[in-house]
Formats: sequence, structure tokens, C-alpha cells
Amino acid sequence: MNAMLCLNQVSCNVGGAKLLEATTAAIAAGQVTAILGPNGAGKSTLLALLSGQRRASSGRVWLNGTLLDDMSPAATARVRALLHQDSSVAFDYTVRELVELGRYPHRLQPSAHEAGIVQAAMAATGVLHLQHRVVTALSGGERARAQLARVLAQLWEPTASGEPRCLLMDEPTAALDMAHQHQVLALAKDWAVRQGVGAVLVLHDLNLALRYADHVLLLQKGRLTHQGPPREVLTPAVVAEVWGVQAQAVAHADGVGQLLVSAA
Repeated sequence: MNAMLCLNQVSCNVGGAKLLEATTAAIAAGQVTAILGPNGAGKSTLLALLSGQRRASSGRVWLNGTLLDDMSPAATARVRALLHQDSSVAFDYTVRELVELGRYPHRLQPSAHEAGIVQAAMAATGVLHLQHRVVTALSGGERARAQLARVLAQLWEPTASGEPRCLLMDEPTAALDMAHQHQVLALAKDWAVRQGVGAVLVLHDLNLALRYADHVLLLQKGRLTHQGPPREVLTPAVVAEVWGVQAQAVAHADGVGQLLVSAA
């Protein structure tokens, strides 16, 4: 596996509470990795550690072979983009202005090429027709797709050094309707396959993980308890153990494994 992000015995303690405990994992470029688990399992904490937004209490995180703590924010932003769960913005940016912020880490002068990247990112997420609208006036789903366009613009081009790019997304489907959920995850999958981007997503929908993820990290109470291909990890027995619901494994007509879930 071409490891892009590596964690070695990473723990995170805040105010005496253990949010994440002794986690070791490797996340590959060119794949979609889903972080799964019940509420409070430590999913967002793990994503924050992977992004450099939060520092580990112990252990180490590497991005493309460099300790994340040793990388400057500017260097990190050129290869790693983070989509927060909260899509709100503090200022009255238009959608185009918001997406243009994604190009800031590259410090390039305005040009037709740069404008084309912004245009293409908006088109990819279906917000091009909203480019002159103020973000704060949009629906939650429209804001989420505008923010996704921003992070895509940030990672749009390969790095000069050829290092893998890393796209981190915290519950990217939370504010989206069913069609847009699949659109966003299909886009992440396409970027992984075609461009070698490593996409790491926090998800709650196990069937979306089964359809789009190549690898899953399953957390329980701050501990990484299972990891591997989704069909091997998300068995009915594991689903019952972790989420307390009964599940039946079935195959969709296209061959993708899915779960039919009922209350325990």
C-alpha cells in the first residue's frame, strides 16, 4: 500500500478525557478511506489529528513521509485540504469568492488559468449557477457544495514534487439530499482513482461506505477496533456489536454489498 498518512500509537486527551487511544493506521493515496463509528466514538477527533488541526497528546502522524508537526501550515495546505462539517461562513462572500479562497495556499497571481480552476471546481460540485450568490443566503446543502468546491480548488492540480494530495472531509453528506450524497462520494472516488488523491471521509451511512470506500477505520469509544475492506469489516455481527442494531447483508443488483438494518 502506498501510505500517504501514517499514525503510530496516536492518542488525544483533552481535559482529562481520552478522546482517542493508541491508534496506529496507514491511509493510502489513490483510495477512499471511510472513518466510521457511533456518535462520540472519536471520528472527528481522528480527522482533526490527520489534518493537523489538533495535535496528538502522544504518538506521531506523518503526511507523505514528513512528520505533520514539522510541516508549516502553508506547506500542509498545498497538499492537504479539509472540509469541515460546519459549512457556515463568517462574511458575505459570494460562492465564487469562497471558492477562490481555496487557491490562496498556492499564492498565484490572478490569471485566466486560475479563474478556470475556480470555474471547474464550481461546475464539478453543481454550484456554478450560484457563483454570484452570497453564501449566507444559500440552503445548507448548497453551502456544503460550495465549500466542497473550495477544497477541490485547493487540490485541483498535482503538486510540483509529485506528492500525493490528501482530501479530508468531515461528514460531507450530512446536509445533502440523496442524489447529492452520491454525487459527492462519486466525485471523491473519481479523484482517488483518476488523480491518486487520498480521500478520507467521516461517514455515518454504512451503505455509502460499502459502495464508495476502499478501506474503513471503525472506532468505538475512542479506540480503533476494526480496519480493512468495508465488506470484511461491516459484517452483521460487527454492526450489531458496535451500533446495537440487527443487519442483513445483501447484494445490490450491481454486485455492491449493502446492509438492511432494523432496530435490535
